[in-house]
Amino acid sequence: MQRGVVKALSMSILLVAAVCVGGLLVGHTVIQLAFQRGAFLPSDTRAVYLIVLVALTGFALDAVSSIGSQALAANHRNDLSVITGIVRAILRCALIIALAAPFGVLGVAAAWSVSSVVCFGLNMVFMRRTVLSGANWRPVRHAALVAGTAVGVAGICALLFDQGHTAVGFAVLGSMGTIAAGTATVFLLRRTGGSVSGWLQ
Repeated sequence: MQRGVVKALSMSILLVAAVCVGGLLVGHTVIQLAFQRGAFLPSDTRAVYLIVLVALTGFALDAVSSIGSQALAANHRNDLSVITGIVRAILRCALIIALAAPFGVLGVAAAWSVSSVVCFGLNMVFMRRTVLSGANWRPVRHAALVAGTAVGVAGICALLFDQGHTAVGFAVLGSMGTIAAGTATVFLLRRTGGSVSGWLQ
């Protein structure tokens, strides 16, 4: 079972990264072609695209976390999935209340992503201690490294070729990416004794 879960996690990370790369590079164009007509102005396209960017981290990590939740359920640890769900609901609602008034829909998207980052980390800790205790995490680490590099390069390319981004959009996207990368890196380094070489092996 462990090998299957590790493989599923690795594949989901790579597939989600491909979707994120597509969203970064052609998301603005897709929204423009699909909706920009009549009363839907270029400014509306930028606004919708910015919301997509802010929510992108949340969508990506929720997709990967779903694999973890299914693995925990298969291992008869529904209690841990329930804990993650409760934390997600409380944190997401609290952040929406705090951010929706000053930032509107953008604040709701940010609340979604931040809560997803926290619960993704929680899910990975639960899996590490139960379903994947003693498992070989190397494929997951390699997939995360490839995915992070691909998304980072796509973000830089999108910035250089100006796909309708705004300075605020990149600041928010960068913040979300930093939070996600920092959480994953700290978790992995702590689990390998704080050794970068151990993480990459």
